[in-house]
This record gives sequence, structure tokens and C-alpha cells, in this order.
Amino acid sequence: MVYYGVLSRGCQRCRKRKIKCDEQKPGCLRCHRSDVPCPGYRDLDHVRFRDDTRRTILRAGNRETQAPGRIHVSRMNSQDILSPRPSVSDSGNAIRRAIPRAIPVRHHELSASFYFSKYAFHEVPLSEAYQSWLTESYRDAPVLKAAIEAVGMAGMSNVLYAPHLEVQARKRYSEALASTQQALNDADHAADDTTLMAVILLGLFETLNFRNGDQYRSWETHVKGALTLLELRGQEQFSRERGGQLYTQIRSQILSVYMQQNSGVPRALAQAARSFQTSSTRQRWRKSNIATPSSIFEISFRIVNLRAAMLRGDAGLDRKAARETAMDIDRELQAWSAALPQEWNYQIEILDGPLDGGFGGIRHVYPSLWNAEVWNNWRLVRVLVSRILLDTSTESHGEPSLEPSVASIVSRIRQYSEDICVSTNALIDTPRILSLIRPLCVVALEEPNLASVRFVAVDRLRRIGSSMGVRQAVLLADTVARSLSEPQPHNSARPSSCWDVPMMPFC
Repeated sequence: MVYYGVLSRGCQRCRKRKIKCDEQKPGCLRCHRSDVPCPGYRDLDHVRFRDDTRRTILRAGNRETQAPGRIHVSRMNSQDILSPRPSVSDSGNAIRRAIPRAIPVRHHELSASFYFSKYAFHEVPLSEAYQSWLTESYRDAPVLKAAIEAVGMAGMSNVLYAPHLEVQARKRYSEALASTQQALNDADHAADDTTLMAVILLGLFETLNFRNGDQYRSWETHVKGALTLLELRGQEQFSRERGGQLYTQIRSQILSVYMQQNSGVPRALAQAARSFQTSSTRQRWRKSNIATPSSIFEISFRIVNLRAAMLRGDAGLDRKAARETAMDIDRELQAWSAALPQEWNYQIEILDGPLDGGFGGIRHVYPSLWNAEVWNNWRLVRVLVSRILLDTSTESHGEPSLEPSVASIVSRIRQYSEDICVSTNALIDTPRILSLIRPLCVVALEEPNLASVRFVAVDRLRRIGSSMGVRQAVLLADTVARSLSEPQPHNSARPSSCWDVPMMPFC
């Protein structure tokens, strides 16, 4: 098997015309606008890894034939290959041996190829310069090489159901831990980009290999370690584009940890967010329409802090005050979407028939995969705010209703949940699909959603798990499916809402 590197993901028509394809599924926007049926996309895994044994044998034979005084390699039949035996050449003084049919490839090399194929982003905000840095760092930085191979091997073992690869992945993970610890203990390298990226990848390894609560705690340790590194790296990291790129990969995971702990947003994360918001990197991204005018991530801080205050029972935060705060957050979210430039808008298409069994043939066409991920983050945050509004509603407690009504809140939850499910068709088979694990789990857990929508979310989680090798997605899908299919006792330990499951997002 030979690895052919990073290949074009575009449709057949765009590749033939040598123009940039937007890679929308099932057909690209360029073909749609040209009123031409999109021919679809090739399976990159089949193209990226090719069996070049036959070509190599022939090439070797040509070299030997043309070089005087060397061993001659002639054509061999299948019996020669299956049962190699020495034979005498026509001259009687040169020995030839059959070349094996398969050329062995080290598992480490295949695992790195699997990582770059499945988990390495190839679009904004991660530029070509970022991809070049990651590739070169894999070659030159031992701390990153070990982490990338551990992640790739874990993903391969899950997709191929190969226990022997899982054992090797664990061994490589241990080596990655040792390399990362060595880098952290070195004052000259602790704040390096490669060190932070290695810590991010160690967290991804735990997501891929998730089995029980012990691994959640390991993931949590890695994520908190990344937060410590962000604090150590300071404001200077955001003067460089790569610093912003690394920050955007880990920030949601950090927020998720503290949301699960109901402890509010940590000071170090709030400071990092402020530094990034005012940085030259984000200003450049805004001008290029990579970043939005205001930060939805910082709006989500208010939800996490509100939820923590409600659970603590802070003085002065009664049901009415909590509801008013949630309504204010919701208005801020509406203002966020209203202020988006036109380039951030997506199209809703009505197809002739159902698309992958989803929602009457509706599909979303996004300008980019990054755009789709940001919109899903916005939908997720609105669902979480709506849940707080539903929990604090006075209408269900016999008091005069306040706007918005329970019916309008339920309608909103259903709409955004369906939008999240529809969006999966734009992200499927790309690394960005990992960002949907948390939103899909929230959709499946929200009781106001129709049972059909909740089961679609469960199905999408299973597809992510099987196609991307993410064991955590499968575990969440199975857990939620049991809660939907079986009646739950009042004291059941199974998750009952989006706040109850330790979820490890990667976005």
C-alpha cells in the first residue's frame, strides 16, 4: 500500500475543470448553480491508499533488465508468487527470487495517514500554512509524531474492529504521554505550538477510545492541561495565526468540562477569550469573513455561568430572575444572527425526494464546512437557552404566562433540533462531522422533540462512530437509544437531559 498524500475532495466535474469545489453533499453548489447534475465524489480512502505492488514489480524488472551485471527479474505467474523458489536465469549464473505480492507497511505509517485523512481539517480557519506546519511537525517533532500516530491507530482499530491495533494504539499513546510530559518539563518547549497540539490530540485519543468514566477523567485532565498552556502562552499567542487556530480547536472542550462540573467559566478561559477577541488575528479573520462580527462563544459563557448559579442557588437568582437572564441571552443570540454579513447566510433547498431519510427532502447548502459548524453551535446554544426558559416557565406552575410561551419555546427547540439533523448531510465524511457529536446528543435527549427526530439523531451518532472511529459517539447513541426505547424508573441513573451526559466535543 502506498500513501498518495492530500488529494482534492472536490466533485468529479470540478476536478476535471480544475476549479474549487464547495464539497457540499450530495451535490456541490457550483453544479447546482450551473443547472448540471453533480457527478458526486470519489472515495478518498480508496484513492489515497493504493496497492502499487504490481507496478513496483514491473518497475523493478525494468531496472534490472536495463542494468548490466545485475540480477534479472522476469515476469512471474501466481504460482511463483505464492510459492517463491530460486531459479537459474538463461545465462546460468544469476539467481532470481519471486517478489512478495504485498509490500509491508509499518502500522505507524498507516496510522499517520489515517489521521491526516480522517481528523486533520483542510479548510478555514485552518490554512494551507497550518497544514504544512502540521505535516512538517509530524516529521520533525517527536512529541507530535507520537500523538498523531496514537490517534490514527486508535481510529483505525475502531473502524476496522482490530483488537491488535488497539493494543498498539495504547502503547503508542503511552509513548506520546511520556514525550508530552518531557516537553512540558522543558521550560524552552512547554509553550510551543507542538506541545499544545500534542495535548489536544491526547484528548482526542480519549474521545476515540472512550469506554468508561475513567477515560472521561483522563480527557478532562488533558483539556484542563490545555487551558493551563493557553494561560502560559499569554496574549502573544494570538498575534500569530496558528495561535488562534489552536485556540479555536480546544476552547469548546474547555467550556464543556466546566459546564459538566457546574462551576462556571474559569478565569483563565475568559481571559484567553478576551485576548483572542481583540487580537490582530481575529480582526484579519473578520475582514476575510472567517470570523463573525461578535463572538457566539462568549455569549455561551453567560449560559454556563447562569446554569452554575441556578444550581448553586445564588441569592437573588430566583426563577423569575433566571428566566429574565435567559431571555436576555436569547435576545443577544438573535442579534448575533441578525448582524451576520450576507456571506454567512446558507441556502435551504427543497429536493424532489427525501435526502437520506431526513425531513421531507430538505437540505442546507453552506458556504463552507466551518460556516456549517458555527451555525450548529448557534443552534445548540439556542436550544440550551430554550431549555432554561422551559425549566423556569411560570406557565406550567399555574402562574400568568410570560413571553415567550411554552408552546413557542417547544417549537423553537424542535426547529433548531431538526436543523442540526439536516446539517449532518453537509458535514458527513469530513473531519467537521466530529463537531456534531454534542449537538446531536442534545437533540436526542430533548424530550420536546418528536421521537422520529430523536431517533434520527441517534442514527447520526452511530454513523459518526462507525465511519470516523469515535467510540464515544457509539456509546452515547446506545445510551440514549435505551432511554428512548425502555421506560425509565423515577430514580434511573440514565441521562434525562442535555446537562447530564459527560460529553467530549471536538470543535
